[in-house]
Amino acid sequence: MERPWSLYNKAEKLQIDDLTIPEIKVIILSIAKSRMSEWYACQAGDPQWKPLSSVSLAEKTSSQFMEKRRPMFEEAPDLSNESTLALEAAPTDERRSARRYKRHIKFVIELSPTQVFRCATNDISMNGASLMEILPGWTPKTFRAKMELGPDKVRVLCKRVSENQVQILEAEPWELIRQWIVHG
Repeated sequence: MERPWSLYNKAEKLQIDDLTIPEIKVIILSIAKSRMSEWYACQAGDPQWKPLSSVSLAEKTSSQFMEKRRPMFEEAPDLSNESTLALEAAPTDERRSARRYKRHIKFVIELSPTQVFRCATNDISMNGASLMEILPGWTPKTFRAKMELGPDKVRVLCKRVSENQVQILEAEPWELIRQWIVHG
């Protein structure tokens, strides 16, 4: 039985526990390269957190290690002994900074009773989305919108990138968008 892993996002103060290596690899795919430095990893029995980009995710067996609790992430990790191991996630050769996933999520802009735009995303990442329709001309450069999947709704702050692409600047809650991306 492999020792469980924990991930921690220092910027969002988000900790995810009891992960397997395959689960971590799925999460890594949803993290923008520009935000990778915010993530740290720790495996049960490790004495300290390490930057996610320096952690090797090679398969290991628990018989090699003694079981211990992971440390609580109360302060910034001690990086004095920073590892130089390479992350074993396949890099993407896309021009974008995050891998995109085919997800059809409702996207709604309501600026006024007469300025309402409804469509769906064609694909999405943690950085932005490609829409199935062209944004109306009245859409400002930066605007608020709602994303909906089933009964769940997320309010987002977006920036127009092109006629049918938006960058997601803020989301409440980000975690729900992550779940939509990872689990479809």
